[in-house]
Amino acid sequence: MTLDFSRKLFNYMQMEPENVHPRDFTNHRVLYNNKDFSIAIGNWDDDESNSRVGMRWNEAYNGIGYPSAFGHPKWFIVENNVALPLLVWLLGKSGEENDSIIKEAIKQIISQKK
Repeated sequence: MTLDFSRKLFNYMQMEPENVHPRDFTNHRVLYNNKDFSIAIGNWDDDESNSRVGMRWNEAYNGIGYPSAFGHPKWFIVENNVALPLLVWLLGKSGEENDSIIKEAIKQIISQKK
């Protein structure tokens, strides 16, 4: 069974990560999106000094992806020790403009560890 056939069989749909706006993860910017999976950086609890990395699966039979809560799409917020290698991995993969955002986030995470 091919992946495309199984998607049609189970009526999988995709949620665009730019359309996921939970109240506690604001001003997010999608840094990586391969349609199935996305990584973003945003402000946790609307605090601009608290940038966090979020991840999500965009495709699911319910049309809103995973994670979700009470029928609303969400971002899974990654602990900074895990986020740091993800951000380093993303450098050079998502354009120069995103690279500058990624570098700032890396600096912020490292400064929080001191």
